[in-house]
Amino acid sequence: MVGFILEPANSLFLLDIKVYLSYNNWMNHHKRKIRVFHPRKLWLGLAMLALTLGVGAGELYSQAPNTEVLVAQKMTRNMQTFSLSGLVGAKQGYSRETHKVSYLDATSANALEKHDEALKSGVKSVCFIAEPIEEATYTADIVEVKISDHIASGAEFRVEVYVKNTGTAHWYGADSKCPDKTVVNLGTAKQIDRASRFFEEGHETGWIGNNRIRMVEDIAKSGEVATFAFTAIAPDVDTIFQEHFNLVAEGTTWFENFDIPVDIRIGNTTAKDDYELQFLKDVSIDTASLEGAHKIKVDLSEQKMTLLIGEIEVYHLTVSTGAYDTPTPVGNYRILNQQELRVGGAAPHYRMPYWQGFTKWGHGLHALPYLGDPGGWFWEEALDHIGLPVSHGCIRMLPDDAVVVYEFGDIGMEIEIAR
Repeated sequence: MVGFILEPANSLFLLDIKVYLSYNNWMNHHKRKIRVFHPRKLWLGLAMLALTLGVGAGELYSQAPNTEVLVAQKMTRNMQTFSLSGLVGAKQGYSRETHKVSYLDATSANALEKHDEALKSGVKSVCFIAEPIEEATYTADIVEVKISDHIASGAEFRVEVYVKNTGTAHWYGADSKCPDKTVVNLGTAKQIDRASRFFEEGHETGWIGNNRIRMVEDIAKSGEVATFAFTAIAPDVDTIFQEHFNLVAEGTTWFENFDIPVDIRIGNTTAKDDYELQFLKDVSIDTASLEGAHKIKVDLSEQKMTLLIGEIEVYHLTVSTGAYDTPTPVGNYRILNQQELRVGGAAPHYRMPYWQGFTKWGHGLHALPYLGDPGGWFWEEALDHIGLPVSHGCIRMLPDDAVVVYEFGDIGMEIEIAR
């Protein structure tokens, strides 16, 4: 007999479904007995339909899943994805870039091969372009990332990053040699100014130093697209490198709230590499270097959550934990159950997407709760409360973050909560 039980969450419970499958009856009588406690309210009926389309089983458990089983479970969960709210639709799966990514072959034009323009009195003409009269601002949008396809171990490859200047200031390339102008380079990030293992000596490689890549153009005015390109030699390993970059106006500022993740696939990568890759949001590392179990830490004082793979902190996010009179419990816990949507039984029947319960009393991790209408008053209030301890004891997250944490988590995974 196999039983699937969806446990109630505090006073907010979804429904209690008990399904009994009689294997012997199936084999001997070619039928199975199924007993379902039918909901008496319409909203419960809709919730049951959601479960049928989504998780279905509700609660899974594996004491020590091996890697292959873990990846298979995650991929199956992705295929079951649904969204009643429309707030986080199409957020599942392994597609993680928010910008276009394309691939280069041997015949692709090399952006690093350019011809300098004629000089005027020994100084390039771009140096005489009038500066904007507005206050200088430095902002940008990623247009596209191009990278060599099928990179083999030990082979040379190329990366090209195209970025649109959305600020008011002109960007000058390091090769412009314009005096008293602000040069914009592509710098290594996460961590800032780290030495990249892909650094190659030589002007033709695009690298200025082990933490800087020059702009190909001599100038990129507001509204224009700038190119940053580099070549490198792939190391002898099968892995995916996650390299984070940011733009820096030298001597002035790093671009705020800006990140260019570049995934460099080398050799023969696996589904495990893709699975781990989606969590590397705050660290530049390769998937082959990740060792150890997944773990979540929550700091109640800072209202912060950290995702760890082994001892490596891969992602940090802001959460909302329990209010003073309904505190989030402190201690070490494990994920007990997972549901893509949990609906509260008591009025006003809060919806809690990407639920992961971690106590028998009904505490869980989940996306910001909402009512039947995603644009309703409660949704707006909850959104404003991220970073503040206002929940009923659960740990709330922004929708996009909740998707990442849901994919990161698994039944039996450790959660450490401290103040």
